[in-house]
Amino acid sequence: MQIINLNKDFIFEYVSQEKIFEDFLNIKVEFGIKYKSPFRNNDKDNSCSFKYNNRGVLKFKDFGGATNCDCFELVGILYGINCNNGQGFMAILNIIAKHYNLIEGSNLEKRIAKQETFVETKKKISPKITDFNYNDFQYWKRGNINAALLKKARIYKCKLLFIDDDLIYAESYSNPAYVYVFTKTDFRIYFPLSKKNKFITTSNCIQGGHLLEYKQDFVIINKSYKDALSLSTFFLEGKNIESFGLGSETTLIPQSSMEHLKSKYKYIFTLTDYDPAGLHCAWIHRKKYGTIPLFIKNKTWNSGEKAVIKDFWDLVVNLGVERTQKIIDLNYEKMKLKYGRK
Repeated sequence: MQIINLNKDFIFEYVSQEKIFEDFLNIKVEFGIKYKSPFRNNDKDNSCSFKYNNRGVLKFKDFGGATNCDCFELVGILYGINCNNGQGFMAILNIIAKHYNLIEGSNLEKRIAKQETFVETKKKISPKITDFNYNDFQYWKRGNINAALLKKARIYKCKLLFIDDDLIYAESYSNPAYVYVFTKTDFRIYFPLSKKNKFITTSNCIQGGHLLEYKQDFVIINKSYKDALSLSTFFLEGKNIESFGLGSETTLIPQSSMEHLKSKYKYIFTLTDYDPAGLHCAWIHRKKYGTIPLFIKNKTWNSGEKAVIKDFWDLVVNLGVERTQKIIDLNYEKMKLKYGRK
């Protein structure tokens, strides 16, 4: 089969630049660490690192050599192809497209390629719910989420979980599970303490859209339902912040949903993780819909603990409600100046 419209934009609709680096170098893209050069056998100092340039292009730089390449140039180097001429660049695009099976007629869902910590299934999921206990309420309270909001958000405690009539989970103190109910047949089961699969889901839909009140002139698209709910408990100008969650950072909001949001809000922001998947999620929404990216950059916030904060839930848990509100207020004032809001 023929590749359709084979160019950079086509590749990036299906796979991120970070993922290409990871797969072709067989390493995990991380920032602030040094890698051994794959191009030189005498690299004893681990002289390579990743960095984004001012155009958002991820570069792999070898400080001990002459290499400073993007993901396409990398593939060219590995295959001995000159990236600087049209024929060579098309050959590189073909190598990448074939690697990810991006062929005409495929029904690939347009997602950013990233290994996720959830299992999506088309099988019948049947959760049985029970009452929250003290430990459950304490868990959600960490993110400033109370019992009333949990009920409004349609989040429940899972007692038993069946998939196609097979019991796969029973209530456990060491591994609690919560049911996100979207429709009568669409659920997401969240295992917050699991180190492997944190979610089992039948749906990758927008989460929390039913909570939007359209009272602000902006909305924040968060990376997850939990983060969105936590954010919605904070205030700007006396009103709750309006936010909803993506199914995951691999989810691209449908055109029809975005058109509805644009009819209701003047500004649409994304708040994703400041990591390769989150950056690409923000980038692809900005490119397609003109959304404005926000990030909580990975850092230690002098919170009394050596905690690395990467998302809004982490911010609230580690800094507390009062300090988080002050951070929101401070950044809101900066944003008003930037976007001309009064």
